[in-house]
Amino acid sequence: MVGARTKAEFEQEGAEAVREHVEKGDYWEGKKQLAIKWLNQQDPQWKRDRDIKALLKAARRTARDTRLTLVLAGFILLVLIAIAIRVFLR
Repeated sequence: MVGARTKAEFEQEGAEAVREHVEKGDYWEGKKQLAIKWLNQQDPQWKRDRDIKALLKAARRTARDTRLTLVLAGFILLVLIAIAIRVFLR
């Protein structure tokens, strides 16, 4: 696979060498785009942003599930109150 071979090549050369090749224009356009993407992924800020985005997604999913659970619990509580009222009013 071209992407895996190119990534291995970038890792072998190192970030500084790849950055120099991109700035000089040594790579053809497709490889240049892959190099820029690879360089961005090597940035600790990019990794931190990716992790924060995943954490935010998990928090939103948890909040949605919690709201659904609370609504369902409220509905069940209303049904139980209605049943209790019927039983005690007879």
